[in-house]
Amino acid sequence: MIATSAAPSLLDVRNALRNAGLRQAEDHPGLPVVPEVETWASNGEIIIKIGVAPHERLGADAIPARVHDALLACGFGLSMTTRCDDTSDSRSPAAVLASGDAVAIICTR
Repeated sequence: MIATSAAPSLLDVRNALRNAGLRQAEDHPGLPVVPEVETWASNGEIIIKIGVAPHERLGADAIPARVHDALLACGFGLSMTTRCDDTSDSRSPAAVLASGDAVAIICTR
């Protein structure tokens, strides 16, 4: 994917995921909710992580593809340039997201 200089906003990313029907902790403040996706800002980048594992909820194995599709539909993509753990592995951003690791969001518009 090609990144542009325009950075996505946290609100834009959360709205894209919300519009795709993905549950986020911010949608239910104060309630004990296991979010399907988690998003936060760190060092000027938007980071996303899958919040549930496939063995924790029926249908959770489809969440990475839903996240990827929702982001692409809004002009966003996944980047391996920044992650919360070791950046030396050669997996694709989508595979890293599916494995439960955090991935940065980039603007592909």
